[in-house]
Amino acid sequence: MGARWRVGSYSSNAAIQRSGRARLDAPQSQRHRSAQSRPSSGRAHACHRADGAVPDKLDGFEAGADDYLVKPFAIDELLARIEAVHRRTTHKPTMELDAGELQLSLSTKRLSMAGRVIDLTPTEFNMLELLMRFKGQVVTRKMLCEHVWGFNWEGPTNVIEVHINRLRGKIDKGRDDSLIHTIRGRGYALTSP
Repeated sequence: MGARWRVGSYSSNAAIQRSGRARLDAPQSQRHRSAQSRPSSGRAHACHRADGAVPDKLDGFEAGADDYLVKPFAIDELLARIEAVHRRTTHKPTMELDAGELQLSLSTKRLSMAGRVIDLTPTEFNMLELLMRFKGQVVTRKMLCEHVWGFNWEGPTNVIEVHINRLRGKIDKGRDDSLIHTIRGRGYALTSP
């Protein structure tokens, strides 16, 4: 049966399937339903069954169930399990970073500002990503170097400044003030426009 539950402060879609072998093989049924609804709907699937044998549970999980509950069970336990599955499936890391008008897509590696797409080199993208993750805070040259090139750097070179200046040229076009501020002797900080 499909149900829409209101659990705590969460509202979630859950498909709760009675897993009985009399009418239809449960894992086959679960695989069929998971293949149809799961990718597009994001619905959590839970199986319940009178038999709690480990092979049956493993079949249920292999078929795509997020949880497996053996009968008899208390409704409070069912609701707690639905809430736990909901938390696991809804709290995913964001693939977008925002800082005012700047939107950085980590999945497509694109930057847009006030609706226009700004092309960045991979180095510029990685630098801006770190600055946006720590927006309003100081990001040191060492942090930038480790994030961009993956090694500890202590040398007196201006490679960071060159890339920061190129990045400023792209995101500060038409602006009076720069979004990336130099914090003398410490590093850089990104402010929201």
